[in-house]
Amino acid sequence: MKNIPWKQHLYTFLPEYRSTPHSTTTTSPAELLLKRRIHTKMPSVSTPTGLDKDLRRRDHEAKAKMKVYSDTRRHATHYPLQSGDTVLCSQPRRNKLTATYNHKPYKVTTVKGSMVTAERDGHRVTRNSSFFKKLDPGLCDTSTAEEDEEVTADTVPVLAKYPARHRQPPQYLRDFVMD
Repeated sequence: MKNIPWKQHLYTFLPEYRSTPHSTTTTSPAELLLKRRIHTKMPSVSTPTGLDKDLRRRDHEAKAKMKVYSDTRRHATHYPLQSGDTVLCSQPRRNKLTATYNHKPYKVTTVKGSMVTAERDGHRVTRNSSFFKKLDPGLCDTSTAEEDEEVTADTVPVLAKYPARHRQPPQYLRDFVMD
């Protein structure tokens, strides 16, 4: 590396890197791209190249193994929402008294991957499955005829923070008459 430009080092490094066999496919990227071995200064033993199906199978197995490991590390699970399930939908937090989920249940109509569509009284909501919480069938009571009023910041009674005290004008203003 004596006074040699870095680009020249790069040009000698890249062919060696591209001719090195990959751990998953056991063939080099250049060989997969050009469908022949490229000549490099690196010594190599000639071995018959694998078939394309064999390479794809090994690649698929390696990726599946990495996915299982990643899902295990991240504690990823499949969210079991199906059509006909009763769910609660999350709502935006307006203040600290707002509940995380709207108390009126929805019925799931369609599930497409992680996209869930739910409906209630003609109101349709499409969200990611993380916005929904599945309800146990025994917990929800949808047979009531009266509609509950939705709790919002306007309907929550505001309580005084401190007790109110009776205020009087100062003593020196007693002789002053106000009409």
